[in-house]
Parts: sequence; structure tokens; C-alpha cells
Amino acid sequence: MFKKIYIHHKYTNEVFWYLFHGTDVLLEDVPANYYHTIDEIEITTNYRNIEYRIIFCEEKNWDRLDGIHIFDFHLSALECGIITDRGYTHEFYDYCKLICKTKINSRYKLLKDKLKIFLFDWEGVSHVNNILGNTLLSHSHLYSDEFELNDINYKNQKYSFTHNISSFLFTSNLPFKQIYHLSDYFINKKDFSYKLSYSIRRILPSKLFIFNKLKELKNNKIKLTLSSYEDDRTREFQGAEPDIISDFSKNVEESSYIKKRGYGINDWGSESNLNNIWEMVFKLFSLADIEIIDEYITNESGWLTEKSVLRILIGKPFIPVNYGVYSFYDNELKKYGYTTPDIEYKWSSADELIENLYYLLENEKEWNIFRNNILKWVLFVRKTLIEILENNNSFLDSIQHENKKEIL
Repeated sequence: MFKKIYIHHKYTNEVFWYLFHGTDVLLEDVPANYYHTIDEIEITTNYRNIEYRIIFCEEKNWDRLDGIHIFDFHLSALECGIITDRGYTHEFYDYCKLICKTKINSRYKLLKDKLKIFLFDWEGVSHVNNILGNTLLSHSHLYSDEFELNDINYKNQKYSFTHNISSFLFTSNLPFKQIYHLSDYFINKKDFSYKLSYSIRRILPSKLFIFNKLKELKNNKIKLTLSSYEDDRTREFQGAEPDIISDFSKNVEESSYIKKRGYGINDWGSESNLNNIWEMVFKLFSLADIEIIDEYITNESGWLTEKSVLRILIGKPFIPVNYGVYSFYDNELKKYGYTTPDIEYKWSSADELIENLYYLLENEKEWNIFRNNILKWVLFVRKTLIEILENNNSFLDSIQHENKKEIL
């Protein structure tokens, strides 16, 4: 017994691992795309006792009804040069709306439920709704990084945890896989100048609140920084008053201002996603033992951003403002039979978090226990995510159980 899967994208070994991680495949059957010169390539792999024939055929074979068809919005936009990486942009958003109304709508009329659409945008539900809400695709099988969509027409939306994770490691055009192999440096680094750091790049009211609350502690074990955004310190963002932003950014001391632009080798470039990731790795992660981050995923959302994923992959201890970030990973890993280490301290608000930090920073023994618990959690999740990817595939689980309605 075998199933055919048509992939309507250019073949690369990265695309194969993104889509078909966790399958039993011979490495020699996954050629490096550097040597690939033919238009169509077929790879045979097995998963849960079913053989799959994976056919990378780009724009061919859309009329074949003897298998299922995969189309990924980000892969398409990358291939067309609309985007340079998987991070969300307005250009990508516009491209998705356009291609839905034209190319993909027409494919759906023939393929119906044989068409499987992938959209992992790391952003949340609003973009998915706006892109697909008024198209035929709202009734197709959509695989995304969100548990629930607000539009009631999304009857066939499915959450794929393993592809959520693999979207960072493969085909993102961002160095998450390479950063995974830099972990030894940060795991073993002991000579941090500070115990705790908190960094702002985009100035938003919620971030100003955390920044000012930490500043009020007047603790020299805390490092607060502002990263350059665009080319100066006068910036406006939705929800924050321009005068407040200007006063705040201009009053940040020089040693706490992370400059992105500089002369020659010190010019870190523009506001690209790649640039921001390297800034975190080389300029922010080495500041303090533990870092507070603005990550707001919850057990009700499912979507991830690069903030927590990047730190987990590199082995960097972090404290999310929203404790639900820890809970999300705990709950997802539990579905695969893993129990994460206990962090002990919990908080339900930013105020409660800062109260805990005030106590911990003044109690060396408690701080060390807290820090070690977070590190154990990060390293356990880091190891476990890779194990899950190597042994599971949420999409293939889904198509093997298409009559079941549970989220995989």
C-alpha cells in the first residue's frame, strides 16, 4: 500500500525535511539540491507502516487525482522572490491574498480535499483569517500554526505541531539550524556581567511597563537595553504616544543603547529578520545569565515566534512575561509522552513576575535554584523537540486519520 503526494514546489533537501521529518527514509534518497538538475524528483519514504511516494513537480501534475497535493504559501513566496525568509511581511500578506484569488482557488475547484495548504506565519490568527476568509480555500484542508481560527468556515483547519517547529529549522532562510549547533558556548558560559537582562527593540506600552518596573528595582544585577530600530531613537508605534517614546528612547543611557548601525564592520545592517536574529545572538544573549522576553503564546493559540524557539535551540535560559509560554511547551510535549522539569515559581501577571524577581535577586541561593531549574527546562525542551521531529509527523498523522476531528 502506498500513497502519492505531489509537492508543487522546487525540490531541495530542506523542503523535504520540513515536510517529511520523522519518516523512515534512506539518506541517499534525499539528494543535495546542489546536484539536482531535473525538473521532477521522486522520493520514497515510510511512516507508520504506510509507503509514501513524494513527487516534487513544481507546476506540473495539478490535474492528477491519484494523490494529494501540497502547496505552501511561504515556499511559493520565497521561490518568487516576494520574501527572503519566513518572517512575516506586508508584501507576503498581499501576495497570499492575490494567489488565493487566482491560482489556488482554481486548483481547489478540481482537487477539493486533495489539496493541502500550509501556512505557518509565526504571527497569530488574524492574518490567516484575512488571507483565506473570503475564498473557496476556507473549506480546504489548511495546516497552520494556530489551534483555532475565528472564522466558522474553517471546518478543515488542522494544527500541526511538528511542522510548526520544523518551519523554523527548515526552509525559513533564517539560521535556526545553525544556531542550534552554537549551544555549547552559551550553555557553558559563566562570566556574565549581569544576572538578568531585558531588551526592547520595538517600543510598545507593555514593554515600557516592564522596562520601567525593572528600573524601579534599582538593582545593579539587571541590565536594561534599547536596540536601534530603523536609524534613530525617535520612533512611533501603535498604542504608544510619540512624546513618551521620544522621551524614553532619548533618556536611555549610552551604554544601554544597542546600536545597529556603525562604520564598516560594525554596521549590522537593516531591520531584516536575519539581522535581528544575529543581533540577539551576538549582542544580547551574552549580557546576562537569564533574559526576560516578550513572548505571549498561550495554550489557546498554538502559534510560536522566534523569541522562545531561538532561545530554546541555543540553550539560553529565558523568562517569558507570560507564564503561559512555559505551559504551552509543557502541554505539547506531554502529548508525546514527555514530562518537563518543574520551574517551581509561577506568575499570572507582569507585576507578580517582577515581585518574584525582586525576591530572587536578593537571595543568592534561591536565585541559583531558579536559574538552574530554567536551564534544565530549556535543555530538556531543546532535546525533546528534536526527538519529536525525528519520530513524528503531524501532517502524515492527520492524513492517516482524516475521519478523526481531534487536533494532532
